[in-house]
Amino acid sequence: EAAPVPMLVCYAFAVEMSLKALLLLDQVQAVQTHKLPDLFARLEGYTGQLVEKSMACCVGDAGGVHAALEAVSDAFAMFRDTQEESSDLEACVAFLSQLQATCVELAERRLSDRA
Repeated sequence: EAAPVPMLVCYAFAVEMSLKALLLLDQVQAVQTHKLPDLFARLEGYTGQLVEKSMACCVGDAGGVHAALEAVSDAFAMFRDTQEESSDLEACVAFLSQLQATCVELAERRLSDRA
């Protein structure tokens, strides 16, 4: 069964916001972009490494995270206005879902460490 485009758009947007939240926590100025690899590349080394380590179960090694991000780099901008469904999007949804959960968990830990 194909993953619906609205689900992909929501996850892509959630990942974008989660990466921007991590950038704020790292006190790095975020850029106005929807490109997930660009946002991920701006993360401080330690934060990026934690995300890569947490995502290794989904994509293998750290290079897999970068490759997967490139594959979905424009997902939000590309699919937000379409009503189509595609089985090619199913893997993107699974990756984005896990990445979003990872970023949120990391941000919550960082915030609780500050308290």
